[in-house]
Amino acid sequence: MKGTNESGSEFAVVEELENHEDFDFDHLAGRLEGRSGFRSSKPTAQGDGGLEQFVWRMARFQSSIGDSMPVMATFWLQDWCDEELDSDVKVTGVLDDEGKAVLRRIDDMVDEILVEHFGRDPSNAAKSWSGRAF
Repeated sequence: MKGTNESGSEFAVVEELENHEDFDFDHLAGRLEGRSGFRSSKPTAQGDGGLEQFVWRMARFQSSIGDSMPVMATFWLQDWCDEELDSDVKVTGVLDDEGKAVLRRIDDMVDEILVEHFGRDPSNAAKSWSGRAF
């Protein structure tokens, strides 16, 4: 799903993200692999670390592998966006439409990796929380 503005045209930052060398299905999926399935430790912060760390954390949470809230994940992603993208996109705090579009696109990639590479259900976290009182 591409991010679009109110007039229906695509945000340039989403296209920039999709064309970035770090935003690659095989590369990101490979960085999430561990010795026996899904990687248990956070990827290092070298190179595309912020993007990898965000994808890793969200994939662990959404698939119910990790059950703690991914509170810091957007900060890792923001660091990567600040360093790697030409846009002044904000993916932390109060989000603008560009930030929401970037997060939607990365979330789509997380779902694709979980389903196609690991055979996991990206809605496991939602299912495990359903019916619980807050």
